[in-house]
Amino acid sequence: MNSVIGEIDLSQEALREFVGAKGQLAAGDAAGALARIRPLLQRLPAFAEGWHLAGVAALHLSDGRLAVSVLEQGARLAPGHADLANNLAAAYLRLARYAEAEDAARRAAVLAPDKAGPLINRGSALQALGRLDEAVSTTEAALALEPERPQLWNNLGNLYKEQGRLADALRAYDRALALDPQLREPFSNRLAALKLDPAQTPASLLAAHREFSRRHEFALLAHYRPITREANPARRLRIAYVSPDCHSAVPAFFRPVLRAHDQQAVQVFCYYNNPQRPEEDALIASKVTARVLLGLSDEDVAAAILADEIDLLIDIAGHTGKNRLGVFMRRPAPIQMTWLDYLGTTGLLSMDYRITDAIADPPGMAEAGHVETLLRLPHPQWCWEPPADAPPVEALPALRDNCFTLGSFNNYPKLTDATLELWARLLQALPETRLVVLGVAPGAAQDRVRQALAVAPQRVAFRPRVTPREYREAFAEVDLALDPRPFSGATTTLDGLWQGVPVVTLPGETSASRSSASILAALGLDQFVARDAAHYLQIVAQAMSHRQALARLRLDLRERLRRSSLTDAAAFTRNLESLYREAWHAWCAAQPRPLRLEGQEPKASRSPRWRGADLALQEARVQLARGDLERGVTQGLELLQSHQNWTLAQQVLASAALAWAQQHPECLAALLPPVAPPGAPPRVSIIMCSVDDTRLAAANASYRERFASVPHEIIAIRDARSLAEGFNRGARAASGEVLIFSHDDVLLLTPDFAPRLLEHLRHWHGIGVCGASRLVSANWVECGQPHVHGHIVHQPSGQEGFITMVLGCRPGVQQVVGIDGAFLAVRREVWEHSPYDESACDGFHLYDLDFCLRATRKGFQLGVPMDLTLLHRSLGSYGEAWRRHAAAFEARFRDVLAPPPECIPGYMHCRLKTFSEVQWLLAGLLHFRYGS
Repeated sequence: MNSVIGEIDLSQEALREFVGAKGQLAAGDAAGALARIRPLLQRLPAFAEGWHLAGVAALHLSDGRLAVSVLEQGARLAPGHADLANNLAAAYLRLARYAEAEDAARRAAVLAPDKAGPLINRGSALQALGRLDEAVSTTEAALALEPERPQLWNNLGNLYKEQGRLADALRAYDRALALDPQLREPFSNRLAALKLDPAQTPASLLAAHREFSRRHEFALLAHYRPITREANPARRLRIAYVSPDCHSAVPAFFRPVLRAHDQQAVQVFCYYNNPQRPEEDALIASKVTARVLLGLSDEDVAAAILADEIDLLIDIAGHTGKNRLGVFMRRPAPIQMTWLDYLGTTGLLSMDYRITDAIADPPGMAEAGHVETLLRLPHPQWCWEPPADAPPVEALPALRDNCFTLGSFNNYPKLTDATLELWARLLQALPETRLVVLGVAPGAAQDRVRQALAVAPQRVAFRPRVTPREYREAFAEVDLALDPRPFSGATTTLDGLWQGVPVVTLPGETSASRSSASILAALGLDQFVARDAAHYLQIVAQAMSHRQALARLRLDLRERLRRSSLTDAAAFTRNLESLYREAWHAWCAAQPRPLRLEGQEPKASRSPRWRGADLALQEARVQLARGDLERGVTQGLELLQSHQNWTLAQQVLASAALAWAQQHPECLAALLPPVAPPGAPPRVSIIMCSVDDTRLAAANASYRERFASVPHEIIAIRDARSLAEGFNRGARAASGEVLIFSHDDVLLLTPDFAPRLLEHLRHWHGIGVCGASRLVSANWVECGQPHVHGHIVHQPSGQEGFITMVLGCRPGVQQVVGIDGAFLAVRREVWEHSPYDESACDGFHLYDLDFCLRATRKGFQLGVPMDLTLLHRSLGSYGEAWRRHAAAFEARFRDVLAPPPECIPGYMHCRLKTFSEVQWLLAGLLHFRYGS
């Protein structure tokens, strides 16, 4: 019996092969799927669906040429197959065959008008073809089909930025991040776009970049592991550059350095995102070990770097497109730096240094805007290789023309509103000038420039996208170039200078605004660096009135550049290697000390921040092995002061505190002070929402055992529409003076839990087992110590022992504003005055913090003691539903959210075998005031 797929009648054997190949592809084995489908295609060359599967497998293997070949064959056989046409468009995009990609994606969109995929690929092709307005409308149409797809909002943000619509771009990135806060790409794109905003200051840019670190880096730093290297200051260093091939200009700055590296001093590795063309430069090929990262996760890349035993890892992309900052967050090298393409802080605590110069980042001013320590070269931070095929320098056009021609050849997004406003003033003040603008897409982008400049149309000439050769030839038309603000040029500035065209620049406070100023200073051209907008206009007017001098300078600029440090690759690279060596010396000479973050670190310090912590951890382990437990505890506490979630330091502290407590049994009395049984205990109503009979039965048994001596009732809500609704319904039915709102997967471990709880409720309106005295976000633990309190024990299903989470240990009861909803006991009056908000909390998240904040606003006092231990079997869920409720919660309580802490927040996770060990650990940590 045969089966028909498409127009092909498959035998049972062929069907098994096809289905098996599909299964392998679905399981991630693209190579196996391709190997399995190829023999079938040899027997059935008219099997379009087989060619389609082979093409998709080739795309998964990043083999664009093969993908195009097999998908074209499939498309010829099945021209009406929408998915096949769309995947063919994706394959064409891989090979930069944009016109063919646009055509294939357009056909796919016609065949499948209800699918966003073809529109996404068509938008990418149109963007690459410079048809920007069409790309925007196509991407907006895709969003109409899938408005909750964050990657589409990211794409639209990129397109808006290219149109010069910065505010719209930032809103699009924000929408992408609201849909999925864990996406790194739109966050990096947003950070890069902020450098175009003249309202940004170094402080505001730093804050935005630090937020990226908090969101994406902090959790990874919990698993930071020190790297051991031979601390020999003079040995040959293994250095590596990580490049995403972010744009075509980078090789002109990067390759001369690779060529000039001293093989006796350094062994050079390069990690590239994409496959590289065979190296034609024999010198570079002999000096550089190249690795390709395509298809590898950040974790895999970090493992490869560790295996290569790299000493210094240098990022040359920052937050530009396709960066690999996720690799640096894992700290696979003892020293990590950023250089070259981003011109600002990365915000990453993992990044030890940023390489720059004194003009781009003035000493005493720029440090405040950086997380990294700044290492300054004695000359500009760029080493540039002039193009070998550059056209000759032409005579100054103003000597033969009746007008004076200004030029802007920078990337169009740099033509900010502030830039166009300045140029409009310039053109109005100097009516004999005209402006040539290169590379602005027709349509909305050009209209924006015309409207902003508000001069006669003949005074503004637009030139289309051109080849690199034509781009350089276009400088022959220009007398003087205009630098944009607040994002200055660098590559364009150098290209113009090589063609004899100086640039007028207005540097600001940010690193990105000062690139041209740095380059001009190296050439002795400070007269083209403006102090303010009025001076900018004055410089242009002066150049116009001294045309002969400008003509002489034009003919001299190429030779000036040739003689300058900007093109002296040998000297530049020696100075760069000196900075590498200086950083290595600091690493070798570092002394043990806890991690210091920006704001805590003396800005003059050159010591890599992580090396001191590595040595301090090593010293703490030595003290622990020697049996000096108090010293081990002290050093563990010091290590966790700023890096609170560092697992290795937590292990040292937990081991020392547990051993110390077991040697000092009297400390248990401080954890569990005696409590008298209540004379006439109040009635307690325990309310749980549950749909799981087994969990509910276990929780019931635990509550009945611990509250056996107290009048109580257990109310189970089996059909809650939300936890807020269920708890309110239970409270209305309850008869108790004390209401306990509890999850159904808890056990009460403290034997005298009930009398201790009731004693606390004599003095407090509400009691929980863990919580926070301030909030910085919907995730209450993010406020960090000393603002988190209490402890809780977890025991995931099927596992033995206890995962003890200790947040902060202080004597008595600590006042809080938020309590974890696993267990919350309140006097009845608290709920009566402030019941759960069923409309705002219509799911199963953040009902607890909402309840607590509203209760504290009404004057009720909530607390967390140390003597109540609760086992909670689940670890919580923080998926899409939680993120949606978190955004709404933070909007409701924006006025009470505090600024983020000046630390990496965290708390102790420790796996222990018995409840007795849990109590010993808590007693030891309480004695030493962990988290205080």
